[in-house]
Amino acid sequence: MEQTFGIKRLQSHPLLSQWLAGSNNMEADTRKRIHYLSSLLLQNADSWNEDELKYCFISPLVAEAQFTTPQYNLLSKEAWAAA
Repeated sequence: MEQTFGIKRLQSHPLLSQWLAGSNNMEADTRKRIHYLSSLLLQNADSWNEDELKYCFISPLVAEAQFTTPQYNLLSKEAWAAA
């Protein structure tokens, strides 16, 4: 990635740090889990396949954001059929 696209891996990013520091309404447990997920991703991103990335990082991160509401719900390759 670095050679092909000039992308370098960062151990932390100023925007993420700024967002976490400025989120006064974020509970300490949530902040702790986001930091954990971030470190987990940094440790495993090179070896995770697509499913591992979804289940070990993306899904827990989306769960922390609490996107599921009565008006909106995430679907993952759910089969649709006419009733």
